Amino acid sequence: MPFKLPSLSRSRSQHSFHRLRSFYLSPSKTEFGSSITSPTTTESSSDFSKDGWLEHKASDSLTPPLASPTRNRALRGSTLVICAVVLSMFIVSALSLSFLGGGVGEKHFVRTLNSVAVDDPGLVLVGESVDVDVDEPSVTIRWSILACGEGLVLPGSTGILGSRVCGLPVQPLHIFVDSQDTPTASYDPAQIPYTKDNGNRRNIENLVRFDSDHVLDVHSARLYPFDQYRLSSSLRAATTNNETIRISRAITLRITSSFDIETTDLESFVLAPVTRVQSNSTVAGDDTSADAEVQLPSRDIDMHISRPPVAQFFTFLLFGASWILAHISVGLAVLARKRKEPQSLLAYLLSSGFILVGIPQLRSGMPDAPGFDGEFA
Repeated sequence: MPFKLPSLSRSRSQHSFHRLRSFYLSPSKTEFGSSITSPTTTESSSDFSKDGWLEHKASDSLTPPLASPTRNRALRGSTLVICAVVLSMFIVSALSLSFLGGGVGEKHFVRTLNSVAVDDPGLVLVGESVDVDVDEPSVTIRWSILACGEGLVLPGSTGILGSRVCGLPVQPLHIFVDSQDTPTASYDPAQIPYTKDNGNRRNIENLVRFDSDHVLDVHSARLYPFDQYRLSSSLRAATTNNETIRISRAITLRITSSFDIETTDLESFVLAPVTRVQSNSTVAGDDTSADAEVQLPSRDIDMHISRPPVAQFFTFLLFGASWILAHISVGLAVLARKRKEPQSLLAYLLSSGFILVGIPQLRSGMPDAPGFDGEFA
């Protein structure tokens, strides 16, 4: 039997085919960001057989790639700086809104006092301050006792509230609020001190001003910040001899930091019983007949209290910020469940803690809002 030698050209061709196939199908290592291999490594890898090339490909596929540029960080320094700047601008803009309309009430007082001095001189009660407390609930009005017109003003006391024709009354007075039996305030011009330099009268707060407290109906407090309130009150002035004096005007402040106040005053009267004594010349002595009633002039006010548009906008701004922070806190909780790094979890925990502390502060910062135990939550 003849013996045949294997063909050298066929084995060489198969070897060359394996080398070419290995070179063509082997993955490029530059795709993984690795450095260029040495010629020795390339030459040895080209000698792999079919099974060896598969093992080499599997080992290379398990090599971890470099850090991807799309990897998110928990909290960057620039993010914290941007948040701090936005929060600072929000606080500054919110504080700037609280100074709008600061001098509107003084001009209103001057115009009204000057018109009273010309058209209807007499006693004027000016509510310089109106404090609306929804939680109490009550309304406290600070009244100033003034007089406008020639012969009615105490010499040396003009210029109060910016009016040169109005000042302190020249006669002592008692002020009755809501038909009370005892006077709410008493005014005595003899107790007003003089200024030593020019001889003018001093404007002492406790001597020329008084406070009146009124109960407020707060059934609409649940509609905050669209809640509205109404208040009615009656004022009467009398001398020390119990002689009733007509009040020309009763005005109040129209704009506060949290409420718009619209006050309407009107003339009224109260009936007071008097004892009438009749004398009969034919009968000795006096005959006391039935009691009669006399009309005592008074001044009533109807006050309508509502929230100004600026306060409503500021309230909605804080309300929206609270809801945004609440959603951010929920989002941080969801992201924290997907993170396993301790640093990321600590950052999310601190952020959620600051948000939980800040939301009640925003709630308490709403202008004259009902308390946390009220109807509005």
